[in-house]
Amino acid sequence: GKTELACGLAKAFFKKGIKVGVFKPVETGCREEQGELIAADGLRLLQASGAKIPMEQVVPYRFALPAAPLAASRAEGREVLFEKLYQVFDELAGEFELMIVEGAGGALVPVNENFLFADLIKPMHLPVLVVAENKLGAINQTLLTIESLRSRGLELLGIVLNQTRRGGVSEEILNPELIERFGKVKVLCRIGYLEEKDRTEVMAEICGELAAEIEPVVREFGRKTVLNYF
Repeated sequence: GKTELACGLAKAFFKKGIKVGVFKPVETGCREEQGELIAADGLRLLQASGAKIPMEQVVPYRFALPAAPLAASRAEGREVLFEKLYQVFDELAGEFELMIVEGAGGALVPVNENFLFADLIKPMHLPVLVVAENKLGAINQTLLTIESLRSRGLELLGIVLNQTRRGGVSEEILNPELIERFGKVKVLCRIGYLEEKDRTEVMAEICGELAAEIEPVVREFGRKTVLNYF
């Protein structure tokens, strides 16, 4: 999923000698340990980046319920405040050469009572890398995501098609070709299903190549990018 790719890119850029910061505005489905909510994705991102950032900055909002941020925050009687997220993001962006921001769900996931995730990232001026599951139905879901992002004036880096389940994806359904044709966007890579024993090595290779491809575009945005997954 998106965390696997975000971690791989963070490692790849770190190996290039780039000072990488990571940011996941909201994480839901956090487990509780000794009265504290542990953000598993946030911890993985932090370890992959090599950065020394307090978890309160990596993941400012953590919730126990595995649901959309709005639903999870309601369950705990709290609200996700954009002002706080922008403050933390600005602090991190001023400290690091490159920022990787991981979304919570898809572009149109509600974050608070008034706004969706796509609304949150627009003022950050981030190009978006969409990570879509490579399966039957991916064309419609990906094109809808592309349309929703562009309607808000967001720039697309490209698409990554990711297979998260065993079994082949038929070439006859033409996912990459039709997404590129009708979405007018490049499918940067396709990741097949990876067994756990092979995952670390293969993902390092894939993300190294992907980082090299997107870095010139990311530079134009001040070396900041956001990964969105649905």
